[in-house]
Amino acid sequence: MAAEDDGRRAGVTVSGRAGDLLMLMKRRMPMTEAAVDVQGDTRLLEHWLENVLA
Repeated sequence: MAAEDDGRRAGVTVSGRAGDLLMLMKRRMPMTEAAVDVQGDTRLLEHWLENVLA
């Protein structure tokens, strides 16, 4: 069953090369130094990185 798009926007989006995203998600590189593009609420990304991938 496909998920329906409710039209809401994401609080934060992160884009970049797969290797750069992996380095960020695995906390091998801080968000300020990672070669990624962050759009939206950076506090939400920081919270997610600290709590979801613990």
